[in-house]
Amino acid sequence: MSIVGEQTYIPEFNIDTQKYEDKCPIPPRAKGFMYRCKCTNVGTKFTSLSEFNIHRKNKGHKDFIEHYLERVKESSEYINIIKQNQIKFELLTRENGQLKNEISMLKTSLIEMERRLKFINEVD
Repeated sequence: MSIVGEQTYIPEFNIDTQKYEDKCPIPPRAKGFMYRCKCTNVGTKFTSLSEFNIHRKNKGHKDFIEHYLERVKESSEYINIIKQNQIKFELLTRENGQLKNEISMLKTSLIEMERRLKFINEVD
């Protein structure tokens, strides 16, 4: 069976302990699932319960789960910064377009004025 699609692994929040905990999203003996854990820069992939259990014993993954809330907050701050920059970019793009139109109109006016000046000089 082929992999249907890749999903990002998100740990489960435990209301009682107020902490994030590991819970494998892949049912036992299931096929066709692939998850990527963001505990590393590359993102470790796992496709089975056994691969997940091996991965979650990794020191880097344990640290990722322990500090997951801080990382999520940090990520959302970066997302907000990106959104703000996208808005600024859009505004600057619009302003750039307006300035290009204005330059085009001024060039047209200049050409017309030069044509008139040339006609006046020819008449005199």
